[in-house]
Amino acid sequence: MKIEELWKKAIRGEKGFFYDLFRLSLHLLSLFYLPLFHIFRWTQSLRQVKLPCPVISIGNLTLGGTGKTSLEKVMGIAGIGCPEGFRKTLEGLGGEVYFKAFPDHYDFKRKDIISLLREAKSKGLSAIVMTEKDGIKIRELMGRELTKEIPFFVLRVELVISQDELFWRKINAILEE
Repeated sequence: MKIEELWKKAIRGEKGFFYDLFRLSLHLLSLFYLPLFHIFRWTQSLRQVKLPCPVISIGNLTLGGTGKTSLEKVMGIAGIGCPEGFRKTLEGLGGEVYFKAFPDHYDFKRKDIISLLREAKSKGLSAIVMTEKDGIKIRELMGRELTKEIPFFVLRVELVISQDELFWRKINAILEE
């Protein structure tokens, strides 16, 4: 029997000594996993990165929601695999968004930052907003002299599953297939 079949039958509540033993094993493993997970999260918090620009944190952003932070006239930049999603998030916050997409894992150079600042200034934009990933990548390139006129912001997006019961029902339906 494949582990996937065993897993599905155990989750569905199949009766039998072997399935009961498997569920008990999973339960015991979870007792170790939870404290290890919390220790891991704690060590991650110790390694937080200080970015040279303010961070906009959007809490309670649900699928299809807009969050609470409002932006004015800004430039959004993203060097991620799906920049369209980031653009839509920025537009959902309100205000006018001029958007520039870069290739995934784009290696920003200081000349890119200077060019973005010039462009933002010429368009009368109030800020440049980027993904957290890009903010970490360009932190070395941003000197204080560069961000005096137009500030850079990092948009941190957190996923909150607002309908967790529906979410778990869908997960269980997939497992039952």
